[in-house]
Amino acid sequence: MTAEKIRSGFNREVGKTSHEAQFRQRGDRLIERANAHFEKHSGAWINKRYGELLKSKAAPTPELTPNGMRESVFQKAHKAASREVYSRHFNRINSIQKAVEHAVKGKGQVQEKVQKHLENKGKKNEIAR
Repeated sequence: MTAEKIRSGFNREVGKTSHEAQFRQRGDRLIERANAHFEKHSGAWINKRYGELLKSKAAPTPELTPNGMRESVFQKAHKAASREVYSRHFNRINSIQKAVEHAVKGKGQVQEKVQKHLENKGKKNEIAR
């Protein structure tokens, strides 16, 4: 199983502000680096997890099975290891995308809150006079 590079859709929309564009560019670069890192190390991670799964199954013995029979313990362990490594990678990519979206949305919300705070502060000062 080969990992596909996950393309982010961050640059599909034109950024409304320079801050938004910066966040989206940083997110794209981070996703590219995460994909490259995954491609480089995924084989080692799968092998490491496979070894852990084999050890945890109390050292299964090899089975001789004819073609068409169900999978052996070793094949199941290898598939499980691959699934776990790939799911961790996809979760990492999703967390990066969510962080970028949160940063883009949060920037506007913070500015609105600051503006409201300054307006309220001005009103309180007028009332106090």
